[in-house]
Amino acid sequence: MDSALYRTNTARTTLILGEASCGKTEELIRRITAMLAGGTNPASIAVACASPQAAQDFRRRLTASAGKNADTVRIQPARAFALDVLATPEAVAQTGREPRMLADFEISFLMEDMKTSGLRPRRLKEMLKFFYRTWTELGDWEDGWLLEGEESQVHRLLKDNLAMVRGILEPEAANLAAKALTENADLRSAQSYAHAFVDDYQAQSGASQVLMGLLASESLTIAGCVHECTDAYDSYPFEQGLDLFAEANPACERIELSTYHHASVVHAAVNGLLAKQVSEGALPEMTPAEGVETGTVRFASFERPQDEFDGVATIVREALGSGISPEDITIIAPHRMWGRQVARSLAEQGVAASVLSVHQPLGGDVRDRERSGAALLFTALRLTANPRDAVSWRAWCGFGDYLTHSNSFLKLRALMEEQDLDMPTALAQIEDANTLGADLAKLLPPYEFGMELAHACSELTGMQLLDELAARVEATEREKAAVTAVCAPTEGDDAATLVARAEQSLLAPTFQPDTVRVCAPEQACGQTPRLLAFCGFMNGFVPCRAYFDGAEMPLDKQEKEYARLVRQLYPALSKAQDTLVCTSFEKTDLETAERLKLKIHRIRMEKGVRIALTERSIFAELLAPAL
Repeated sequence: MDSALYRTNTARTTLILGEASCGKTEELIRRITAMLAGGTNPASIAVACASPQAAQDFRRRLTASAGKNADTVRIQPARAFALDVLATPEAVAQTGREPRMLADFEISFLMEDMKTSGLRPRRLKEMLKFFYRTWTELGDWEDGWLLEGEESQVHRLLKDNLAMVRGILEPEAANLAAKALTENADLRSAQSYAHAFVDDYQAQSGASQVLMGLLASESLTIAGCVHECTDAYDSYPFEQGLDLFAEANPACERIELSTYHHASVVHAAVNGLLAKQVSEGALPEMTPAEGVETGTVRFASFERPQDEFDGVATIVREALGSGISPEDITIIAPHRMWGRQVARSLAEQGVAASVLSVHQPLGGDVRDRERSGAALLFTALRLTANPRDAVSWRAWCGFGDYLTHSNSFLKLRALMEEQDLDMPTALAQIEDANTLGADLAKLLPPYEFGMELAHACSELTGMQLLDELAARVEATEREKAAVTAVCAPTEGDDAATLVARAEQSLLAPTFQPDTVRVCAPEQACGQTPRLLAFCGFMNGFVPCRAYFDGAEMPLDKQEKEYARLVRQLYPALSKAQDTLVCTSFEKTDLETAERLKLKIHRIRMEKGVRIALTERSIFAELLAPAL
């Protein structure tokens, strides 16, 4: 990226640097508190955090520091600021899109439409990743970034398909918002905040970093650490942005923090993770902050998986009994099954837990009605809330078809472009099947059913609405339960309210209050738990089994995977303020080990059953001598 993109017009710029748990977030909170105490309008302050949960925790800490003055400070992820910009009439007119993010299952329909390019799936996947990364780094703002021919054609197809549904993919949200602000000075002025703060700058995409600079009118303060770059929420976090910001703003105030705030033994352990990644002497000399205690770091090994789940639950229950609050306990699970099983064991011991899943709960193969019923039911709810939602119509008319009617939508898009129509209007014209052809006629039955359903259920609310929709689409109790879980209906909630709540759950999930937190390593960003337990800390999970197979992962890829895991583990484990516990199990049956893709150390027979012996993660050695 060009450093010129990071040049700000603000009178003051500040760069706060420091290693993990050195008080960067606390420094931002201190500065905002001082501003509020000095009479600064809270509504003129914007804070971009690395994730929705990090934003929630930041608000809690700011409220504890500044009181009610913090209530109207805008604290949210950079993506939410992007959607605020994209929701303005000016941005909608400029982009031709609505501020409508596609859910994961909706992206499945987009991928089927992209297959009409004729590319092989693997080549298409690689090309899309290139497009997405380029968008997050604003590379598409430069001429000639695409090769003529195949690349240009596929990129145009992608943009055309997104324009057809007027939806937005996550990697392009900040890009589109930044471009809208760059090209419209009045819009930038209207959307700007006097003072912008960005926490965990290195965990934001390049586009998000530039966007927050564009939103600041008087001062911009950022905080970050290159060793904490992890995929917390944004795709392709851009650690180089810290250097580019400093280069573009040479007069910025530069603050380097040199004290750590977590327990001394935790500090020593997590620094060990950087041993192979950072040259000797590259890490700054850190001293403990006043009041920092020694703390505890330990490794707990259990015989079998269930023993580990129950053991972690016991560790948590004992911590709660000692007076630690549920929100001060985080359990990190590198495998989603481990998170669910630990939560189940906690529930059996009377402890409420909230699991933050990496994967959205409404999924399945959209080409198979039997495997995507929850997504279908949710789409019915969306159409009831907004019968002109093009993304939902694309999904609704494609469920259950082995190609999701991608050929039909290819022709519908041509009709839309030819007659300058939006999708709902174009769908309304396909009733004349003789004129428009057989392919478009395939869309008529689901369209008519969807319109009838949306009209019939438009006045219903709450659980009655979900019950009626489920009956009409023949959803199973399990499918209805999945949608109910993300909508959390209460009496009187109309369809729009339920959809808004579900969007929050699907696209910006956070933990339930007063619960023990269970999440993936990258989701620990922004948390400061007194007790952090990393379960499944074993070879096969961390790192994956392929890492140990030179044929499957050559040396150069092993080195990249190792570096990626260090970037993931260092910030995650460093969140432990007092106690860090890493757990694993020693053996399981061979079938389970193969299904989980564990690294099998040895196989032996026990009572006629083949048993796989496992080992704790190779990263445990780096945490020594703490473990």
